[in-house]
Amino acid sequence: MYIYKIGYGTYEESEFVELSHKEKFDKLEMEEWYTKAFEWAILEKKKDPEATYYSFTFQHLLNLATDWLLTQGFSRVVYESITSTFGWANTLNPRSWEDCSLGTLTGKLQEKFQKHATPEILDTDKHWD
Repeated sequence: MYIYKIGYGTYEESEFVELSHKEKFDKLEMEEWYTKAFEWAILEKKKDPEATYYSFTFQHLLNLATDWLLTQGFSRVVYESITSTFGWANTLNPRSWEDCSLGTLTGKLQEKFQKHATPEILDTDKHWD
């Protein structure tokens, strides 16, 4: 299986879908698949009488485009596990971003790693936190 990532990016957000396929495609071939998928999505969305100008953005068409690719031999990538922490939290200070609810693993790791902290590292007057 070969894995591919399609999606969009903006100045504020991005979204990607990871797909697999039994065949290997180069960048140009994947761009062709992407183009076909979005053209299909546009034609489908045009059938919707409530579609507006914003209905035709890449952001709003990504799910439809993905649905079409799934009918063309692509499959969604399924992960056995996803491990993630909050990226801005200091690894050595359990009080750093303690009010953030973006994952309990962050706090667990901070508790474990605080033994590596020194007063100099934790001096927030010297460092931007």
